[in-house]
Amino acid sequence: GGGRGGGRGARKTSTPASTEAKATTTKVLVFSTWVEALEIVALASAGLFIVGLAYLVRNAFWIVRAVRRPPTRAEEVLGATRGGAH
Repeated sequence: GGGRGGGRGARKTSTPASTEAKATTTKVLVFSTWVEALEIVALASAGLFIVGLAYLVRNAFWIVRAVRRPPTRAEEVLGATRGGAH
């Protein structure tokens, strides 16, 4: 019954300092992964912010253009529809 316990004892050849170094390296790698993930999220957020601003400016331009034009008469719209159908 010493197969499992013997395996653990045979692996304990590393010193506590190297174990701490491995743990620190693992933490740095995990932290680096989080930093990379945050960078991706930040880039995506910045991109969406720019797209949103462009959409806002486009809509503002459309609204200003619509307000400056005289309103379309209903007869013109309905007449064009009826004239095209007949």
